[in-house]
Amino acid sequence: MNHLCKEKQLPCSVPTNLNALEGTSVGHSDNVRASASVRENWPVASLRPACAARYVGIGLSTLWDRINPNSPRYDAGFPSAIKLGERSRAFLRAELDDWLAQKAAERNQESAS
Repeated sequence: MNHLCKEKQLPCSVPTNLNALEGTSVGHSDNVRASASVRENWPVASLRPACAARYVGIGLSTLWDRINPNSPRYDAGFPSAIKLGERSRAFLRAELDDWLAQKAAERNQESAS
């Protein structure tokens, strides 16, 4: 079952139930994070904002805060959206994966210290 993006109620390629992709019992949750094995097999190269937020496990407003330099939650390393049209944006999956890998590396360095 696919999540419906709240923006336009269109099917998002971010599943709410990862059982079919991983073969494990995860359970249904709006805050499910895709595991590394699921991300490696993700079928799309770009994600609309609501799906991108779900992909990295954050809320949509947090996603916009991550790219807003005036926000206290601004993250200069977070990928910028690409412009698809006058009023549409998307995030590249590979850039989101790189950001997640960077966050994991930072966590590993902190725990090793």
